[in-house]
Amino acid sequence: MRKLGFLIATLLILTGCSFTSTYTINGDGTVTGTSTFGVPKSALPKVTTIDQWKTILDSNNFPAPTDSPSPTPSQSASCAPGEDNVLGQWTYACSVSGDISALNGAISASGSSDMTFAREGRTLTISQPPSSTSSDSDNPFGINGVTLFFITTTLTVPGSVTSVSGNATKVNDNTVKFETDESQTDISTATVTLPEMSTTATSVSLTAKVMNSLPNQSDVSLSASMATPVPGVIEFFDGETSLGKAELGLDGKAEFIAIGQSDGSHSYQAKFLPNNWWSYDQSTDVKTISLATFRFSSNPKISGTAKVGSKLSVASIKSTPTPTKISYQWLRGGKAIAGATKSTYVVGASDYKKILTVRVVVSKKDYQSMTLVTNSLLISKR
Repeated sequence: MRKLGFLIATLLILTGCSFTSTYTINGDGTVTGTSTFGVPKSALPKVTTIDQWKTILDSNNFPAPTDSPSPTPSQSASCAPGEDNVLGQWTYACSVSGDISALNGAISASGSSDMTFAREGRTLTISQPPSSTSSDSDNPFGINGVTLFFITTTLTVPGSVTSVSGNATKVNDNTVKFETDESQTDISTATVTLPEMSTTATSVSLTAKVMNSLPNQSDVSLSASMATPVPGVIEFFDGETSLGKAELGLDGKAEFIAIGQSDGSHSYQAKFLPNNWWSYDQSTDVKTISLATFRFSSNPKISGTAKVGSKLSVASIKSTPTPTKISYQWLRGGKAIAGATKSTYVVGASDYKKILTVRVVVSKKDYQSMTLVTNSLLISKR
């Protein structure tokens, strides 16, 4: 047990680790290749056998970089620990074959790479963002202490590499290589022209609805749906700005909340990105809404004596613009008091030693209705 504990502890100071992926996309959209995680032997001086290396991997629940979305057509993977005596590394390699949807999972081991594939017509754009945007860039495999990480991805495609940028390199007409580490600050891209393809069209629809509003900002619920669900993600945009992504559920729906949206016109977009981008097209839908919210000089307050039998009232609402409708609901301990829906309220015996508040809703045509809650008032006197 002491030896095992030491082996695990040594993993906590790993540096110079690498993750190498080499894959070929065949003309029928299938994928074959290998992903390899490598650790310098010098970082694990007490590890001398593959069995000891395997013990470390098992103890850290090391993931096989072969995850792919469900449902998934037939695919296979063969993973095993090993060693590379030429480079002086302990390795963990997975050979993967399957349809195109297996590719992203194979080259993205637990967040080590956020590479994306976007195809429009015959044009495929492969993108790898800066390392700092990767959600697990400091700890890409769920293993503590990986302080320096090198990622190399080489892809051979059934088409022509037409352009590259950032850390992407055109190896030949059909092959592109992406190399990155923790210091990468710019996005790397490669554009590929694919051969003639037979694909299935998809159609996504978007609804945008205001959930609630605060002065000068609103939360907007974005809901995308597809009549015929296809495995993939929905990326939501406000104009050209990406708001985030959500997995498309088995029911063909994806939800996203755009928090704190400013007043003015917003052109929201839902873009469907299929996991099997070889066989299915992208699709988009756009909804434009105008947000207009109230501005208040102060929060509404309860005035009057906190005593049974006294009459309480809510001070007049001072806002820009002036609301055309105001509704009130008095609350006792946070629960609605039946029939107490006016701006005034007479304190009853059941309110003694209870806290009263008022929920106020203001509305006006072309403006988002807004709900406010007054200050709390403890009824302390009979």
